[in-house]
Amino acid sequence: MSELFSKTKTTTEPSLALCPSLNQNYGKYKTAEGVFQWLQSIWQYKVNPKSFGPEIFTPDCLLVDPFATVKGAIPGSIYFQLLFAIFPNLSGPHYSYAVNQNEFFVNWAFETTGGKADHTVAAVDIFCMKDGLVNYRLSTFDVPALIKALLSAYGETYPNFESNLGENLWRAHVDQEFAISALNEVKQRSVAPELSEPVYK
Repeated sequence: MSELFSKTKTTTEPSLALCPSLNQNYGKYKTAEGVFQWLQSIWQYKVNPKSFGPEIFTPDCLLVDPFATVKGAIPGSIYFQLLFAIFPNLSGPHYSYAVNQNEFFVNWAFETTGGKADHTVAAVDIFCMKDGLVNYRLSTFDVPALIKALLSAYGETYPNFESNLGENLWRAHVDQEFAISALNEVKQRSVAPELSEPVYK
């Protein structure tokens, strides 16, 4: 198991080290509105998984959600690559945002576009930026509601992964070899042709 993946399920509070001044760290986005527009664009249907490559994160970023905690750009990217490979029609409309001196707050939702049913599951994220890259992300959402929505809309595509979806999504956070193996299986089945070339080995 990669040391970059943590089994910790508790929330990690943002610190000044993780969350320096936003005004000095918007980078190419320049303003809070620029960050918001970027998030809207990468989560808009149909999502391009390549938009979640390691280059959008700092090398030592900390990404926290109700499943687990991930540290590092490559592990974080692998998780998003797997999520969109298995659920390629999943999208995420972003509705509104607010900022303070160090943190960017966004109100959004997972949306099961293009599936057997259209569901939205509300989410709230806190972002901290460093040199225009994501240095910290804390995402909060209802896990049972998300799992129910995903299976209702997209179920029966990958029975082995879906049979214990919550546990497997957690394991994809904490076990890099498992995440890469699952991602490669998706590629081999050509369900997500945009991922036909290996992303990580």
